[in-house]
Amino acid sequence: AAWATPRRAAEQARYRLAEWHSGRTVLDGAAPARGRTVRWTTSSQGVRWWSDLDPRRYRAICELWRENELLDQIEQPFGLRILERRGNQLFLNGQPLYLRGMCEHGYFPLTTTPPRDEAFYHDNCMRLKDLGYNWIRFHTWAPGAEYLRAADDAGMLVQLEAYHGFDAADWQRILRHGRTHP
Repeated sequence: AAWATPRRAAEQARYRLAEWHSGRTVLDGAAPARGRTVRWTTSSQGVRWWSDLDPRRYRAICELWRENELLDQIEQPFGLRILERRGNQLFLNGQPLYLRGMCEHGYFPLTTTPPRDEAFYHDNCMRLKDLGYNWIRFHTWAPGAEYLRAADDAGMLVQLEAYHGFDAADWQRILRHGRTHP
């Protein structure tokens, strides 16, 4: 008798881009999942650029399906933007950018530690926006995810810096921490 290997059902990778706050789907699609890497090309029609004046954020939701069974899912918030230098001028999404900001030293006198409350940072970022600021330089410390999310929502550009005595591994951690924030 011959032994037959049971045929595995086809797997499919599905993606969806949704607006951050409303959850409205902007783009979606699917591609056959073969091997460890799935690649597809899609339009960016309907996706708007993140900027300090219009801080559009989205969620990328990627799922792996086998027939009607969800095998795995990952969600990543993001904002699309292009920051470039031409001569001594900065451009954000092709428009001249003028940084108006402040240096955040991570000074929290009441607790000596940064709060873990995103609303605290949201209020701080909105006060800065009301003053006309669009940029925060984080000097000698890396802010928590709560601060970065609040800055993203408020349309605040951030500049992360390494602390005194950092090494290459520290710098890599700082970059990984901040790279998904516009």
